[in-house]
Amino acid sequence: MKINTLSKLILVLIVFSVFTQSCKKDEKTTTPFTPTTGITAKINGKSFTDDSTTEAFKNSTISTSIYAINTAGSSSIGIGFGAVSAGTFTIGSGNHGATYKAYDINGNDTIYSATQGTFIISKYDLINNKLSGTFSFTAKNSATGRTVSITEGVITDIPIVE
Repeated sequence: MKINTLSKLILVLIVFSVFTQSCKKDEKTTTPFTPTTGITAKINGKSFTDDSTTEAFKNSTISTSIYAINTAGSSSIGIGFGAVSAGTFTIGSGNHGATYKAYDINGNDTIYSATQGTFIISKYDLINNKLSGTFSFTAKNSATGRTVSITEGVITDIPIVE
């Protein structure tokens, strides 16, 4: 039996389509970067992620201070609390405070001091030297009266140093 030209062409097209479908390039999916340690928050609804070394500084048995810098957004968050343990702390009362700093193009800073907020330390691990928790606060600039809202703050396994 003779295979005519049309049948040969159809056979070639079928084989070609099978090869081209099986050699399809895998599509790459991009997963957003999620830091495994560090600090993230929202400043008036805009994302803040520290992009420098962030540590919790333990001052003996008295207090702990945390300072996170976002150089890309020219801002920083500082939190201090009068404890060296896990717990819930009211920012703006006792020895518990927080600040937000915004830097302009010339490097001048505008400081906002917390008027109210909450800081929850869920992990204060002195064996592995790790601190984790959440925070939110409202801060006010005393010179201008402007306020900023810091929400959805998350601290994930930042190192504790003395």
